[in-house]
Amino acid sequence: MVNSYKMKWMLADRYKVTTCYKMFCGWDFCIQDASSASLKQSSFLNDLKVDLEEEKFLQQVSRRTVKQWALIYVVRVVLNLVVLILLSGAFTFIYFATKVSQKPQEDKSWIFNLVLQYLPSITITLVNFLLPHMFRGIAKFEEYSLTVQVNITLVRSIFLKLASLGMFLFFLCQQILCIGKSKQCSKCERCWENVFGQEMYKLMMFDFLACIGHTFLTGYTRKYLVEKCSWRLVQKIGKPQFLIPLNVLDIVYNQTVTWVGLFYTPLMPLLLVLKLIIMFYLKKFYLFSTCEPARRMFRPSSSSVLFHFMLLLGLLMSLTTLAIHFHRFQPSDVCGPFQGSLQVLNVVATCLNSLPTIAKNVLFYLMSEAFAIPLLLTEIILLTSYISLATANRKTMERLKDRLVLESFDKRYLVKNLSAVDKKKRKNQKGHTSAMSRADVPWKDHIDPLELQPGLSRGVSVEMGVESNTSPPESCH
Repeated sequence: MVNSYKMKWMLADRYKVTTCYKMFCGWDFCIQDASSASLKQSSFLNDLKVDLEEEKFLQQVSRRTVKQWALIYVVRVVLNLVVLILLSGAFTFIYFATKVSQKPQEDKSWIFNLVLQYLPSITITLVNFLLPHMFRGIAKFEEYSLTVQVNITLVRSIFLKLASLGMFLFFLCQQILCIGKSKQCSKCERCWENVFGQEMYKLMMFDFLACIGHTFLTGYTRKYLVEKCSWRLVQKIGKPQFLIPLNVLDIVYNQTVTWVGLFYTPLMPLLLVLKLIIMFYLKKFYLFSTCEPARRMFRPSSSSVLFHFMLLLGLLMSLTTLAIHFHRFQPSDVCGPFQGSLQVLNVVATCLNSLPTIAKNVLFYLMSEAFAIPLLLTEIILLTSYISLATANRKTMERLKDRLVLESFDKRYLVKNLSAVDKKKRKNQKGHTSAMSRADVPWKDHIDPLELQPGLSRGVSVEMGVESNTSPPESCH
């Protein structure tokens, strides 16, 4: 998460650096499979498309006038107010659904009471399914780049999912534990841990049903209408697209629900694993049978920080829920392994007292100061040694870098001197050659060409390997 945020903060809008890197250094030469090479090429092509689209958007932004900027800001303020109204309405529906579900009506039919019990889970599932798509449509009118649109939609969806889950937990505890009520409530005597776990099961089950309904009802309906109907509005809507950010967000939400309900429902992780396996094949079938390729690409690396941030917030929410439960709520007297105790943590002392004497002494020694202080001192010594070693290595690396820089300067100095000496030598040779040529010019003017004949013949005979002992020809009488 830190590395992704650091890279995003360092790069910002300077995509040319990454584009140059991808073009000249981005290919993995260890790839030997043709399918892997094709996937790598597709990924590289998508990145280039995103870079070009971002560059085009930046050019459009640079040509905006003051009037256009003012209009855009007004539209953004209005749309943010619309988003706040939608969020407030969603939280209000969740509150009333939770309140009504805890008041079953005996004069109604069992089907009505069953729907009433599942009403909070149905409301939260519908809200989490509908509002992210509405946020995605709203973000298109805010005149942001595609990457910013995706990130804004994710931020709003993360706030919706976590806030709806947190408010549901608060309203649920308020109803089943009578928080904030002065008079006694008979519902407080129920096995509220089971009620809490049942609500977590309901959330997971209805999220799974929503996934199935979206796959077979919404997806196939849109595909059938686009293929069979020629209306302009239907063709403009088009086939569904596989939205990777929202699907990843659903997985993170399921993980958060599992963390929250893990203490009350120990089998929830197993159900989550089975649910994710089934959802994987459902999403795969939905992708290849009904979806069309996305018309616009986005940068997935810029959204990874938000997914990690939601995981962190979900973990903190689950830990906060457990801490409040351990500290403030008394376990139920009707059911559960903690019945009869004032707090959950009191069971730990009871279990320790039931152990044999040797095990009890060992555990008490491990929890005493006699073991904690030497352990703390040992950790301090080890950390100090590792920090000193890391500091020494860092200084060594800095010195080596300085030496490399100095060696590069020395090499440049030597190459410069060598080139200067070479130029000087060449200059001297040219001057000597020109002086010799000027000194030889008068000799060439007065020499007789016939005097060079013995020398020429001698040179030729030496080259041809023939002895040059021939005497000059005798004169003919």
